[in-house]
Amino acid sequence: MQEWLAEAHPTPRLAVLLRWVGGRHLDKALRSIHLHRVGALCAQMHQASEALATAGRITSIRKAQLPDLAGWASGARLTSQRVSPHFTQADHERTARTAQALLAAIDGLPQGPASHGFIHGDLHLWNLLFAGKRTGAIDFTDCGWGPYARDLAAALQYVTHPLHGFHDHRPGLAQMRGSLLDGYASQRALPPRIDEQLDTFIVTRMLYATEWVVDDWAHPTERAWGPQFLRDTQHVFERYLGG
Repeated sequence: MQEWLAEAHPTPRLAVLLRWVGGRHLDKALRSIHLHRVGALCAQMHQASEALATAGRITSIRKAQLPDLAGWASGARLTSQRVSPHFTQADHERTARTAQALLAAIDGLPQGPASHGFIHGDLHLWNLLFAGKRTGAIDFTDCGWGPYARDLAAALQYVTHPLHGFHDHRPGLAQMRGSLLDGYASQRALPPRIDEQLDTFIVTRMLYATEWVVDDWAHPTERAWGPQFLRDTQHVFERYLGG
C-alpha cells in the first residue's frame, strides 16, 4: 500500500485512514426512515465537529468545496470551456445566470455559528451507506468550513432531482424531506431558515455536478446518465430563474 501511494501520488500529501464502513447504497429501497437516520447522522457529525472546533482540535482553514460560482457568473467559462451538443452556448449562458442568482441568494443567507461549521461537504446518496438500522458516511474529500444546510441539501439532491436510470423518489419527496429534517432536529436545532437554505443549496449542488461533468469527464457520455443529467439540470436552472 505504501509503495502504491508513493507511486500514485509522488507529491507529499496528508491522508488519514479511519476504518471500514460497512453497508450498501440504497436506490429503489430508499425510504423516509433512511432519510431520518441520515438527518440524525448529519446532526451528530455537526455536533462532533463543533465540539472539536471549540476544543481547538480543528486547525484547518479550508472551506468546503463549492462550484466556481464567480467564474460562471462572470462569463469567464463561456470562453474557457468547450461547447458541445450536450452542453451548448445557451446552456453556458443559462448556467452563468444561475450562478449570478445563487451568489446573491447565498449572500443573503444566515452567516452565524448556528448556520456554519465544519461539514462533510458532499453527503449525497452515494456517500451514504446503510446496514440495518445503522447509517454511515464515506468520502470526506470535500470537507471544510461551510453552511450546515449544505450537508442536508446534498442528501436531498438526487431525491429531488433523480439521475436518469435511477429510481424516482419524487412522489414521496415531501415526506422524505420532512423525515430528514426531523432526524436532524432529534439531535440538535435545525439551522435557521432551513427551507430557504435547502432550496438554494440543492440548486448549487446541481451546478457543482454540472461543473464536474463538463470539467472532469472526457465526454458527457462517460457515464450513461451524463447527457440526460445535463439536460435535466438546465430545466432545474430555468425554473430557479423563474423561466
